Amino acid sequence: MIFKFFYIRLKTIFIYNVAKIHHLTRDIWLRLSININNYLLNYMDQLNDKEKKELELLDNPEVKYLTPSTGIVPYLLTDRNRRKDRVVELRTKQKMAEEGLDENKDWQKYYKIKSAEEKRFDERFKS
Repeated sequence: MIFKFFYIRLKTIFIYNVAKIHHLTRDIWLRLSININNYLLNYMDQLNDKEKKELELLDNPEVKYLTPSTGIVPYLLTDRNRRKDRVVELRTKQKMAEEGLDENKDWQKYYKIKSAEEKRFDERFKS
């Protein structure tokens, strides 16, 4: 009888501790994965150096033609619609990263920023 009591008591303590460890590790892994996902989302949303240089060249109305060494495809400069699409895409991505927003979650803000950038481009590149 005493043995059975101790056995049941040890079993419940063991099960409780295993469950507690499981919940702790689950919480730790959950928090870690959330932090990693947030870091990756913020990192992926930011413009890299190549995109920054591309935006700097494409967003300048005085730049009409570039040499192949700049790394920008010439059709982006000659075709106004493609140039506009690329500039709007890059500037929208930059603004979203600055404000810490996600395109999928904050889609209303995304479209407001995108329309504002399209208006900005049209004002700068009046033909």
